[in-house]
Amino acid sequence: MEQKKPKVLILSDKPGWVVDRNIDNIIKGVPVDFTKEYYALVDSQKLLNMSNDFDLIHYGNSDLSFHLDIIDKFTKPFLLSIRSGRYGNYVQNLQEIISRNKFFTHVINRDLLNEFPGSVYIPNGISEQFLNNKKQFVVGFAGKPTEYKGFELIKKACEELNVTFNPAIGDIEHSKMKDYYESIDLLVSASYNEGHCNPIFECMALNIPVITTDVGSSKDLNLIKIERNVESIKNGILKFYTYPQVRDFTWENANKQMFNLYKNILN
Repeated sequence: MEQKKPKVLILSDKPGWVVDRNIDNIIKGVPVDFTKEYYALVDSQKLLNMSNDFDLIHYGNSDLSFHLDIIDKFTKPFLLSIRSGRYGNYVQNLQEIISRNKFFTHVINRDLLNEFPGSVYIPNGISEQFLNNKKQFVVGFAGKPTEYKGFELIKKACEELNVTFNPAIGDIEHSKMKDYYESIDLLVSASYNEGHCNPIFECMALNIPVITTDVGSSKDLNLIKIERNVESIKNGILKFYTYPQVRDFTWENANKQMFNLYKNILN
């Protein structure tokens, strides 16, 4: 016999606002039966009456000020999403309300766990239009491919990060260097020593990011400085190659966690 799907009443933000878009992604991806209402359009009595037909109430936005008159009257499990620390400004006794009613809480960043202990941390997902970006991150280097310049260190760092390394080496006409710089996302200079590293200054003039060892004229520049080793170069690249930090922030992962939270509450 097929198990009955839980019914969740989920309340969102005003149509078109970011919370509403996030809730829509949850509705599309979590395998439960949903009814969604916008909290700004649902009066208190209607919400209370509706809640009796559902197994779980998910208040998707933590501004409870619209429904404070009925907040103590819910008889079904109640999940409150805490999306910003500032919501405590709208409802002064928010923590007390949560504790008094034994509400379950969900937060979207780890810092909020300090203010709302016992919450479940589930971050928002990222739209597929951004995660499906096929653009490669390109690291550049300009100079002789020698140990003195740290060429092999940079190359190895790029290989370990799986980013494209496109060095400019050999006799390249200076008139073509502008086009080269504009084809890269980051210039790396890992020289043992330098006098005045022209590529650094030329990239900076074009607003091309640069990371460099703290040598020569770079000492006078406000740049991210690196050590002459692969790990330091990788850490410097990751200041600009940001994708690895967020690649798991998919709606698929977020919805799996949300579904597990629903199941845990209902069990």
